[in-house]
Amino acid sequence: WFISTSSIIALTKVFVETGLIPITVPETEVRMDVPSGFIRSFAKVKNGKVESVRFQNVPSFVQKLNAEINVPRLGKIKYDLAFGGAFYAVVDVDQVGLDCSKKSYNDLIKAGMIIKHAIMEEVEMNHPTEPEMNYLYGTIFTGPPKDARNHSRNVCIFPSNKRIATYFRNDWFIIT
Repeated sequence: WFISTSSIIALTKVFVETGLIPITVPETEVRMDVPSGFIRSFAKVKNGKVESVRFQNVPSFVQKLNAEINVPRLGKIKYDLAFGGAFYAVVDVDQVGLDCSKKSYNDLIKAGMIIKHAIMEEVEMNHPTEPEMNYLYGTIFTGPPKDARNHSRNVCIFPSNKRIATYFRNDWFIIT
């Protein structure tokens, strides 16, 4: 499994503020060896409290750009396949006739999972140094921004605990 950005920030804060990592001022370094690789985070500390966190994530790379796959019920879908702690398929939401909003929530989950399974059946992930990371974690839909301050709007579809249990039960992945 991989560790999310929010988890890196939260763990850094907990490690520093609870004293698990000795504080150095003005910045405390935390080193984490996680399944996807090695992460270094840096907490800006003032009066024993973390004010901000920055981090150097695992290397990221693109495996496929503008790839196409025939997806059941959706037809031909173009996607990018990239790794940034886990493999994700990045898909323009317009291709599935939806948008990145609350009203499309359930349909985005369904479409994201259908796309994910189609890619998993036909495409081999190739992490150059961490072969245990060679699985597709989720689908990221991208769309136009809500306002001019942003360049895009994204929705990430990934497995919940219930979905993970279903995957295991259906032999979609194996725990070794």
